[in-house]
Amino acid sequence: MDPEKCDASDARSATTGGNSMNLACAKRQSFGARYERTTKDNILAKRVLGGRLAMSPHPEWKLPDDPSWLENPLKDDNWQFQYHSLRWLDPLRREAESGDDNARQVWERYVQSWIAANPPGTKRTKWAWIDMGDALRTYVLSFGLNMYADPPKWLTDSLEQHMHWLAAEENLGHGNHALHQHQALFVAASILEEPTLVDLAIQRMGELVSGSYDAQGVNEEGSISYQEANYRWWHEALRRLDLEGIARPSWAAVLDAAPESLAHATQPNGNYVRIGDMDSGGPSKIKSPYTQYVSTGGSKGSAPRDLIKVYEAGYVYGRSGWGETERDFAQETFFSLCFGPQRKIHGQADGGSVTFFSNGHPWLIDTGKFLYGRHPMRTYVVNRPGHNLLVASGHKYDRETNVTLFRTEETTRHFEAVTRDTGYEDILMTRRVIFSKRGEYLLIIDAVSAKDEVEIEQRWHAHESANATLKKSSAVLSNGNAECLLQWVGRNGRLSTARGETKPHNGWTSTGWRKNKETTVISAVQKGTQLTFRTVIGASAGADGSLSAMRRVAPGYQEFTIQGRVGTEYVLIGKKAL
Repeated sequence: MDPEKCDASDARSATTGGNSMNLACAKRQSFGARYERTTKDNILAKRVLGGRLAMSPHPEWKLPDDPSWLENPLKDDNWQFQYHSLRWLDPLRREAESGDDNARQVWERYVQSWIAANPPGTKRTKWAWIDMGDALRTYVLSFGLNMYADPPKWLTDSLEQHMHWLAAEENLGHGNHALHQHQALFVAASILEEPTLVDLAIQRMGELVSGSYDAQGVNEEGSISYQEANYRWWHEALRRLDLEGIARPSWAAVLDAAPESLAHATQPNGNYVRIGDMDSGGPSKIKSPYTQYVSTGGSKGSAPRDLIKVYEAGYVYGRSGWGETERDFAQETFFSLCFGPQRKIHGQADGGSVTFFSNGHPWLIDTGKFLYGRHPMRTYVVNRPGHNLLVASGHKYDRETNVTLFRTEETTRHFEAVTRDTGYEDILMTRRVIFSKRGEYLLIIDAVSAKDEVEIEQRWHAHESANATLKKSSAVLSNGNAECLLQWVGRNGRLSTARGETKPHNGWTSTGWRKNKETTVISAVQKGTQLTFRTVIGASAGADGSLSAMRRVAPGYQEFTIQGRVGTEYVLIGKKAL
């Protein structure tokens, strides 16, 4: 038997103030992000003991001895969320377990202060009992039992209050917030020996995972980094069941396909393509042959089978290869396309948005999250102007829209996907994305049909490290010796660039919490009721400097001449039903 798992011979129980509890369970369950012993525990504990509070990614703040719990020195939602979670106190608990009685006393002082100021359901501040924050604080209380041979009644009473709060359906959040609440309910109920509530927690986990994951292993969050985080959090929940000797439920199998989806969402540089609320990261922490392969440039693990993958949850990923031939993995070409509901939990208004990576560099990017809360930069990155999309000037976009993937087609020579977007009233937008497998370029045909004349801006966000040079009907993106060419074929409208503007925000990308950098946005603008933008991304100019060209060969048919990776290609486009 795993030494961590439940064994009746080493169970340690206590009865305090009428509360029966399993203290050995509290010990077993003391794990998870920011709840496990690290080499920095002494430093972190000394900081709090010295009255200094630093909760990443926020700057340090002077911690009062007697807080009101209404503090908000940084005017930041995330700071308040973390403050009331009390997770910042856990290094004191870990030091106290090693014999530091002063750390225990300070832990007690702040926890008792919070309990007195914030009875269940208090209206003093929404952050006291907000969903997920309540779960993280339940862990703090649960693991705090490890400091005592005979836990004090005030602590066990508060833990019981938290358990019943989490059990009440009206207090539940959604998505990963609910997952944390179900985990915390399981932990508290296991410690307090409430089998009915243990069963309730497991039941809720099953209902949540079945509703939030699909058969392809993709969850509902709308963000690649949250897809990874959820995968790790779900395995953390399963480990909690393992430690209490509970057999893994059948619903756990839905997680098996998740690592492959994360591998497909990884660019050739080993980093995730940035989609939804995220800034950076890659799948190196996920234990799977697929994620190991993309994290090590193909030196370990095994590559997924498909080069083009369509995920019904709203993602298309395509690439030229997995580095399995003479070309290194990092030099492969990659693109992504988003579709689906425009109000996912951690998603953004990115339906139809495209990213592009080639020659070792990301060229066209998404703009990240910046922060959670109100800020002009947050407004920019969440909404359509912060993505590689069409924007209708003076028109409001409906975030309840579902941008549909109307059609896909794949042959040995190409892949094609068509999205249909009705988010602007009386305006229909379709985006036709064609990837040449041999030429390794994208041909994107954007069509707009409007009831009245409208001004449409097509926007492309370059990576912050790329320089952009605008020419008559093209834009050259450069990074060192590498280049990526954007070309407009036929009527391109008015081309322009913007960078680092603030009234309103335009030409920015997020690089971390409250961090951003200027980047170049390349725009093409047309006016009318029936508009078409034809854009070639990643192709080359001809030997004589000529760009891609188009000619009409028959009614409803157009032939494009494009200089691809292996020579000139002729692409015949017909008017298929959209």
